Amino acid sequence: MPSQANKKIRVFVISSYGIARAGLRSLLQSANDIDVVGEAEKLTLVADTMNASSTDIVLLDVDVPNPADVRAIAGVTAKASGPRVIVLTGSGEPTHIRTCMAAGAFGYVLKQSSPGEVLLALRSVFHDHRFFDHDLSDTITRALIGQVSTAPTSERGHLSCREMQVLKGIVAGFTNRELATKMQLSIKTVETYRARIYQKLNCQTRAEVVHYASAVGLLASADDPTEVLRVTTGNYI
Repeated sequence: MPSQANKKIRVFVISSYGIARAGLRSLLQSANDIDVVGEAEKLTLVADTMNASSTDIVLLDVDVPNPADVRAIAGVTAKASGPRVIVLTGSGEPTHIRTCMAAGAFGYVLKQSSPGEVLLALRSVFHDHRFFDHDLSDTITRALIGQVSTAPTSERGHLSCREMQVLKGIVAGFTNRELATKMQLSIKTVETYRARIYQKLNCQTRAEVVHYASAVGLLASADDPTEVLRVTTGNYI
């Protein structure tokens, strides 16, 4: 993903509604750092040819993410040269958020948000920061820890209680050895949890994990590293 400060953000707009595409195009064209490079009614129609050489970000406008949308998101983001995807939707349901996150979406914005929120999302994602609508912090946290009984059971996008403990330790700056000591685990076990977390959150570096944790409100709860790493009883994945 290019991140040059002087480079315009190339955005491809997806919406089933012509009036919505026109509105989004007008909004994006009002920003001097954004170019609208294409439009389509459905992501499935252009997913196979979408690549980062012509598009930086796909802005996907959907009422409610459906299985076809999720498959298309996964198809685009799975490519090494694929662009990032921001979902613009009317649904703040944890199930939908987690499904889109697991498919590889890099941002999630609610339609009731201000136009400025959409522009902020595009700029944040362009500079490799995950973005979630500011009204979604509590909802995303619930989605991450799997407190929604109807949530999908796929491994990606769901963090177990133990993985949440390790995640908070990573955010707090602990090394694998320090985590292993505090959690009474082997270093190998901590490394395994860490690898799972990076995979499930679609992160490559600790910096990305910290940005993600900040977006979902975990940093505030990680102020006391000793407290967040307290070992509790239960079954962990």
